[in-house]
Formats: sequence, C-alpha cells, structure tokens
Amino acid sequence: TNIKLKTMNTNKSQAEQLPQDAVMQSVLFEDDLVTYETALLAQEKGFDIDCGWKLRKLEDGSFTHTNCSELGIEQPTQSLLQKWLRETHNIDVCVAKIGTTSEKKYYFQIMNKNSWINTDNSNSTRFLRFEDALEIGLFESLQLVSETVA
Repeated sequence: TNIKLKTMNTNKSQAEQLPQDAVMQSVLFEDDLVTYETALLAQEKGFDIDCGWKLRKLEDGSFTHTNCSELGIEQPTQSLLQKWLRETHNIDVCVAKIGTTSEKKYYFQIMNKNSWINTDNSNSTRFLRFEDALEIGLFESLQLVSETVA
C-alpha cells in the first residue's frame, strides 16, 4: 500500500518507542495516524490490517507503541482507514473546504451506497484542519458499520 504519513504528533520519547521503519515513514511521508479511540472502534468493527505497529494505552492514560499484538491495537493512518471503509463497507468519507484562503474551514460528509448520510454543514461541524475533519468523519463512519467483531 502507498501510505503517506505526516509527522505523528509524538514527542521524542514516543518516537523512540516506535519501530524504526515507522519512524522513518513518519519523516518521509505525510498522513496522520488515527486517534486511539478511532483505532479501537475500527478494531471492534473488524479492521485487521497489520499496520506494523500497535498503539497501547497505559494505566496513567498515556500511550505508547509496541510490536506485541496482545498489548496493543492496530493504529492505521487516516488514509488507510478511509480506504478500508470505502472498499470493505462502501462508506466514503469526503472532506471539503469552505471559505476564503485566509478563513478556510473544513467539514466532512459521509456517503454510503451513493447516498449522503450527513449533510449538516453548520459552524459546529467545521474544523480548522483537514485532518481533524477527516478524523471525526472516520469515527462517525465507523459507528455506521453494523458488524461488530467479538
């Protein structure tokens, strides 16, 4: 898969815990990793693609990366999860920009089987970053997936 990774918003100690290839990819490519909550919901809905590293929530509420599948959950990039939803569940998450260049805001829309699911483009659903709109759109899309893996 051609996955583009953006800097992963990790501090130095978190980056040191990532497998070396994940650190290298994060430097070379652009795409955000999904949040823990989105990754957890994706796993519950059957996402099982090996992303090369697992995200683990520690007792103190912080996160770390691990190679041990029993200790963590797959943490895909936003693009990979978006593709999985599209190809596996026929759910497409689209992000669009509203406003002028200096006042750009992003919103997401969800399409399922050629029908728009949400069309609420009120100010409360606009985001300053494309990636933030995509993250919320992915999470809401996962909630539409009817199957839940035990």
